[in-house]
Amino acid sequence: MKEKEIDAREGIDIITAMVEATKNRLSINDGNVLLLWGYVSVSVSIVVWALLHITGHPAVNWLWFLIWIIGGTAMPRMVKKSEKGFISYSDRLSKGIWTLVGWCSILATAVCLVMLAFGKDSWAAMFIFAFVFVGLGVAVQGMTLRERSMVIGGYIGTFCGIVVTCMVAAGLPLHCDVFIPLFIVSIAAMFIVPGHILRCKAKRML
Repeated sequence: MKEKEIDAREGIDIITAMVEATKNRLSINDGNVLLLWGYVSVSVSIVVWALLHITGHPAVNWLWFLIWIIGGTAMPRMVKKSEKGFISYSDRLSKGIWTLVGWCSILATAVCLVMLAFGKDSWAAMFIFAFVFVGLGVAVQGMTLRERSMVIGGYIGTFCGIVVTCMVAAGLPLHCDVFIPLFIVSIAAMFIVPGHILRCKAKRML
């Protein structure tokens, strides 16, 4: 069976259709996902910080799981709405990056919980993960999208992670007045600022 030849006009029509379909599924790259995780993380951080100062009880730190609960509940709905039209290579790569980061986060949490059950506190590893792994993920995502704000934000998060790693290695205490402000600044640089920039760019494309 002879394959149908595509002339120049049909080729242009196909490309145009792909572009239009991509515009209809911009919510992956329009900053909404970044803003979701950014504002949820910052809000929970402020709540935990305030309660630690008010109560001084370490059990307050369990509230960090609200980031997972809130973000993990809202994100699947957001992504589902965006999965329409042409799926590009960068879309698949982005999904792969955050799938890897997500599973690493789950495994790291599981290991910390198991060690806690045996009386060993290893939660400092999660602090390092929150900066370094997520920072690298944001930086690579920024390179994929050619979005400089994400690359810079990822570098800032990774740098903060290096500082925290050195503090842990030196045996210095991770006081909430040091770690939480550092975390908030990193989250703002990695998610909130790039999220608003991408949102503005997406609006101009529509």
